[in-house]
Amino acid sequence: MKKESELKIEFSTENQCIVRFKGQHSNIINFKNTQIDLDGKQLFKSIFTDHTAFQLFRKFKKQETSQRILIINAYHSKVLSLAWERLYDPQTTYVCYDTTIRRSLVHHSLKAKVAFRPASDPFFGRSREIWQIEKAFIQDKRRMFTIIGVGGQGKTYLAREAAHWLSRTGLFKDTCYIDYARFFGIDVVGFAIRAISKHLKQDLDNITDVYKALQEESLLLLFDNMETVPDVARKELLKTTQQLSEYAHILLTSDTPDNSEYNLTLSGLDKEEAIGYFKHLLKLPPAQQIERETLITLFKKVHYHPLSIKMLAVSLSNQNSLETLEQRFTTPLSDNPLIEAIMLMLEGFTVKYKKTGLLFWLPQKEVSLTLETLQLLPVFGVFQSGGFVPDLLSQTKFTKKQWYVLRIALEHAGLMKIETFKNFRVPYITFHPSFAPMLWHCLSSDKQKKLFSNYQFRYAQMAGYMFIEEGDSTIEVHQVVRRDMPNLLHAVYGALEEKRGGADKFANNVDLFLNLFLYKRDSVALKERIKKFKG
Repeated sequence: MKKESELKIEFSTENQCIVRFKGQHSNIINFKNTQIDLDGKQLFKSIFTDHTAFQLFRKFKKQETSQRILIINAYHSKVLSLAWERLYDPQTTYVCYDTTIRRSLVHHSLKAKVAFRPASDPFFGRSREIWQIEKAFIQDKRRMFTIIGVGGQGKTYLAREAAHWLSRTGLFKDTCYIDYARFFGIDVVGFAIRAISKHLKQDLDNITDVYKALQEESLLLLFDNMETVPDVARKELLKTTQQLSEYAHILLTSDTPDNSEYNLTLSGLDKEEAIGYFKHLLKLPPAQQIERETLITLFKKVHYHPLSIKMLAVSLSNQNSLETLEQRFTTPLSDNPLIEAIMLMLEGFTVKYKKTGLLFWLPQKEVSLTLETLQLLPVFGVFQSGGFVPDLLSQTKFTKKQWYVLRIALEHAGLMKIETFKNFRVPYITFHPSFAPMLWHCLSSDKQKKLFSNYQFRYAQMAGYMFIEEGDSTIEVHQVVRRDMPNLLHAVYGALEEKRGGADKFANNVDLFLNLFLYKRDSVALKERIKKFKG
């Protein structure tokens, strides 16, 4: 088996380094990081202008090996926060396309190295933005940073990667993830308090308790998918994050600017990053040639939008050629390229399966998504971030075969994930945050009204059943209701607003669980709506 090959750049100070490879090393290289900006070519030149260092780099690149690893060792976080993933070899392309980049913080006292990321987990497409976030937190001493972008631009992906790297610099010990794609009700601050309490394994009753607890910790608080929070509640939450920034570093993702000190707006990937990402999705070697012009034409039509590029990769890996995709994708897209890319991916998506039982000897069969299936897809738009499978299928009327193929396609595309529960056998399907809202806008107002009515009835039945079963199957019922509370509240508030018969009983059933789960502000708000309904 071929072994890994390692090239090391070792910094003894912020301004001096040595390049090492297989027992050989360069002379001391004078490195002026104050002259390095986001340009990976300049960063490459600052190291490898040295003749010996460049020769070692060429030997490293010529190695027949299973994996190349470039390791940057330094005592200084400022060095590690430079744009190493942008390192650009003028004779080829970005170094990271066929080489794993590892950063290691060397502690003076312990002489120990902490690897920045596992070699098996490459990061694609946002290395420039990683550098900007690192620079803001480490060099500019900022306490808050917001990543902005439309759905599918990779905000969460970038935020989690930044959190992973920054924790290795010693800026903080750990990250607490607070995902507002799962938020429901009105108590946005309480939602954050519960997440922080769970992370710290402490019982924190209010925000003052959180402030005290954070004084003893070194945390990054990642407030993800802020765009899902209603405007009024978001103002309250942003005020709280400002206060929290005195005790912890804050990283937010949203589709609009907020009041943090620094904002970064994501647009599409650049050309080379998009091609590298596409090859990675298709599991193609970096050196393998691909029809670049056709690819670039496709990427332009989706505005180099990362999630749309993933749709194209799934479509290509399933049954299409690049030429076929380019022909079917005839017109440039509007501001949101995702919906057309999804439909293009799903149309004709095929899954092979083997028959079982007495028919096991038959050859493989194929099931494809039909136009009828695609026309049903927008029905998912009524759900709040996802739902349990029986509830999803009750609204869409998908057949088992249609659902089987659709689930595989959407999973591959990253548009849905399956959650399982220890004491409940039915899986929960979590949607990508952009998925349901985008589909909802594809429906006419008449179809929305009819669908929402059926949805309310379904969840009113569920709330009544769970109310009855709560005493006999407490653990299972609590798991189900807690996870599906976004749909229950969305349905019950809609029923109260429309003055539907039995809406007050529906609300009382839901309120039982709000009280059991200690969602006090949400319980008070729901009781006020019940009074208004009865009045």
